[in-house]
Amino acid sequence: MLPTDLTATFFYDNNIKTKSVAAFSQLDYQLNQDWLITAGLRYSYESLDYDSTSQLNIILDPNDLTGVKVPFYRVQGEQSDNGISGQLGVNVKLDDATYAYYRFANGAKSGGYNGGFLSSVEQAQLADYQKERLNSHEIGSKSWWPQLGMRFNWAVFYYDYNDQQVFMNQPSVSEQSPPIQLLENVADSTIYGLEADFEYWMTDDLNVKFAMGYIPHAEFEEYVDPLGNALTDNRLPFTSKWNLSAGIEYTHVLANHPLTTQLLVDYQSDYYFDQNQNPYAMQDGYSIFNANIHYQHDNWAIAIWGKNLFGTQYSHLKFDLSSFLGMLEDFKGEGRRFGLDVSYQF
Repeated sequence: MLPTDLTATFFYDNNIKTKSVAAFSQLDYQLNQDWLITAGLRYSYESLDYDSTSQLNIILDPNDLTGVKVPFYRVQGEQSDNGISGQLGVNVKLDDATYAYYRFANGAKSGGYNGGFLSSVEQAQLADYQKERLNSHEIGSKSWWPQLGMRFNWAVFYYDYNDQQVFMNQPSVSEQSPPIQLLENVADSTIYGLEADFEYWMTDDLNVKFAMGYIPHAEFEEYVDPLGNALTDNRLPFTSKWNLSAGIEYTHVLANHPLTTQLLVDYQSDYYFDQNQNPYAMQDGYSIFNANIHYQHDNWAIAIWGKNLFGTQYSHLKFDLSSFLGMLEDFKGEGRRFGLDVSYQF
């Protein structure tokens, strides 16, 4: 019979070896003074070998912390892949201030072994994932009116993913085991949206800027997870519908050197941390205000800064562990901070 004060420590180690070889080329062809065509091609080969091992260090005697090491699991595997990807772009000068473009690109993101956080044999066995493939289309324009001190860029995009890699938080097949967090291929998904940024120099000293990202659609296509849960049409994790930012910058000459003041704000609308659109693993929309004052004097620079000025409370990761521990694991974002930086360039 084991002592009631028996304790065990979990150790794991991942040995992951990767090899990558690639060759690529790009051609820019100027049709005339207004039209430019760009084409690129890439061949890549990658291979990966992983060896994940774990031991339990069991302490039988409180007076002897050395303990006894017991093998827990060992998971080994390998992957290899090769393929051709490329891009095609068309750029056209509409007038002296504006360029428009269209770009198509396809490519792949490597598969691998997510050994960063393993807590069970099941998770170690499921930690490998395959490559994802993407076909992307983007059309937009870039404009610059120096006489007005204005710059404006916009783009619409359409991303078609195959076997997309998505962070998944799902229950274990065993009721007595903790949930597992996986980077997993989830068949296909589609993302499309709009982004734009605007900058205006009101005077030589005063500058304002604004940026917007709008993603109305970022959803799984037809997909059922390994436990039989249908995720079709669910929104992808960590994908806000709205991302907005704005800033104002003022530069003043003090003792013949520039003193620059900035005020910035970033807004993110609500999003989910997992694929199940779980209300317990969700972040409401929030705004973060940052500010800084920077003074440059020859080779010396001093900056006073503040981040999250209003102490906004938000989370950057949540796990719903209610089915296992009856709790919600919540990793909070950084609170209000102030600092002073001094630097010297030589």
